[in-house]
Amino acid sequence: MEDAICANEVTQAFCGFLMPPARLAAQFFALAYIFAAANASPLHSAAERGDVAAIERRLAKGDDIDGVDSDVYTPLHLAAGMGHAAAIRTLLAAGAYADAADDGGETALHLAAHVGHAAAVEALVDGGAKVNARATAGYTPLHMAAGGGRDGAIAALLARGANPRAATDVRATPLHWAAHHGHAAAFMTLLNAGAELRAADAEGETPMSLATARGDVELLKQLQTWVRAELERRRADGGGRDEL
Repeated sequence: MEDAICANEVTQAFCGFLMPPARLAAQFFALAYIFAAANASPLHSAAERGDVAAIERRLAKGDDIDGVDSDVYTPLHLAAGMGHAAAIRTLLAAGAYADAADDGGETALHLAAHVGHAAAVEALVDGGAKVNARATAGYTPLHMAAGGGRDGAIAALLARGANPRAATDVRATPLHWAAHHGHAAAFMTLLNAGAELRAADAEGETPMSLATARGDVELLKQLQTWVRAELERRRADGGGRDEL
């Protein structure tokens, strides 16, 4: 049904309301690349399409597996940004550098996490990408997944050792990012994974203060339940603390 609607030129502009978040984000990534990617090689194009056979042909012809386009994206960046797990595995198996960074310090894993493709995240980390890679401003792939509310990517990253307490250069954690953007499910997942509720960023804001300021009823309700359960757990463990 969705594909039929989106095939109609008149209704294409409304397809964003029908698409899953990961698919919508990937389409925006593709549009941005179409307009911005000068100096893209045939290998970049094959990776962006997820065309494994074409990738293998271009590599056999000697294309630079880690060559960059005008956005300083490697073919692996493009495969990751579009969520093409098979293309990612093919490039990594052929020797692509898993942690190549663009001019903002973002790796392919940052892009996969931002778009929210769990399978791409898994393929990258399982293929050697650093799960806690820091961009120039200090944010990690988990920050990007948290800021976008990408629950599948968050789960995949945490399962592979992502640090829920990682801080940017301004001391913002993934929990800050989830709170700032109002992603209740992501917030609770990170909290249960060990993120700090009262960690203060450079402006003195904590995830708790950001969540409260937003007034998100669903998030605050879940947070209240979590706090109550955590205090009960601490009392049972003999901690004796009545606040978090």
